[in-house]
Amino acid sequence: MNQRTIAAVLILCLLLSACGSLTQPSLKEDLVQSVKRLQSGEGSGLMRMNYVTTFDWDRMYVFQPYTSAKEIRKKLGFDWAKAEETGIENSDTHQLVVFVQGDDVVRYVKVPRKAGTFSVKKGLTPGNAVFQSVEEDGQSVIKPVGEIQ
Repeated sequence: MNQRTIAAVLILCLLLSACGSLTQPSLKEDLVQSVKRLQSGEGSGLMRMNYVTTFDWDRMYVFQPYTSAKEIRKKLGFDWAKAEETGIENSDTHQLVVFVQGDDVVRYVKVPRKAGTFSVKKGLTPGNAVFQSVEEDGQSVIKPVGEIQ
């Protein structure tokens, strides 16, 4: 192989590896569609978050409307500079779903409450982030299977 071919192959490999590291641009849409399927009773009646996501994470958190940046940082256990930028502190229409790996937020998404209301009390792992839709006070609530009584 000549040097141009080797250089072209290296550049192609770098470009492909960069594309592979992109985090799921359709996360919000994928999550909303999964919640809709869950609420309509399609499939197994369970939503496994590690099947919805296509990136690596080891914990996920759900923050309700009006959660302060200080509360978010406390629950995450580390300083997340973008906590204020999410706008969740001043929103009553969205919930904030945050995916963490180690001490880094790898992805977050604001999910409209009209799509489904999550009730998650603590951080979840890919193994226990399994949800069911339950009725509470006449409303559909998305809860981790381990928190359903």
